[in-house]
Order: sequence, then C-alpha cells, then structure tokens
Amino acid sequence: GYADNEEPLASHDVIERLRAAGIQQFGIITGRNAIELQAGLKKLRWSAHDIAAIVTGDVIRKPDPACLDLVIDAVDARSVVYVGDTRDDWELVRRYRSERAPGIDVRAIIVASGQVIRYRHLGIDAFVKRTDDALLLIERWKENAIPKRSLLGRLMRRLPAPG
Repeated sequence: GYADNEEPLASHDVIERLRAAGIQQFGIITGRNAIELQAGLKKLRWSAHDIAAIVTGDVIRKPDPACLDLVIDAVDARSVVYVGDTRDDWELVRRYRSERAPGIDVRAIIVASGQVIRYRHLGIDAFVKRTDDALLLIERWKENAIPKRSLLGRLMRRLPAPG
C-alpha cells in the first residue's frame, strides 16, 4: 500500500538521539490509522513501547488540539516541541496556543524543504530542511540560544556543523 512505499521523515535512530539529548518522553501524532502507523514503526524499527503516547487519525484528527492534550497529559509535559511537515501540523499548534490556557510552552518546527516561502507568513517558530535537523534546534532551544521564531536561513547559520 501507500504507507509501504512512503519514505519516513525521521531516521531509525532518532529515539536514541532524543534520549541522548535529554528528552526521555515523547509522543507521535499522526493522521494515519493504527494499521498504517504500525507499518511505519516497523519500517523505522521502532517499538510502540518506546513512545509514551500515540494519537492516530482514527482516534482524533489533526488539527484538533485535543491530539496535543493527549500527548501532554501522557508525558506530563511542561514544554513541548512539535515537529511536523504539513500545514495541519502547524494549525494544531496554533489552535492549541489560542484555545488552551497559557502555561505549557508549545513550539512548532516544520520540516519544509522547499516550502518555507509558502509557510513563512504563518508565524511558525522554526523551519528545518530535514527532521534530523530538529534535534540540533531543540538542543539550542534548551540552552535558550535561539529565539522562538527563527527562519531557516538564520537557523542554519547558527547551528554547528554535524559531527
């Protein structure tokens, strides 16, 4: 099927890299149904047991901020970095910010190779070319070295070269 032919947005070792960066709990919010999600997890060699919360499209659909409520509650988060690749991902974060009481800092990173101009006016916190680049940005945000709002060009100049 379609999900079997799709390339994953994340590398198979991103869970280990998140943990090495000090992020011990994380969740997945996907528009896919549970069966398609399982195919994706298998392709990435991930176990659902390694993920604190999973919200699939057959439970709640993006951009409903209730998706984010479920993940935040499951991990008892005080701050969240949401990484997505569609307009619905941004809309989920935007709606969460506007419809929920303040208190939990939610930032959005959009993986937008070639689409930055299309999304720039929306107020997204940061853009990256690849999902793996988000890890570097998260580490910098933890250090408060990068302001919340960063466009790709400024971001890429500030990040250290990999390796």
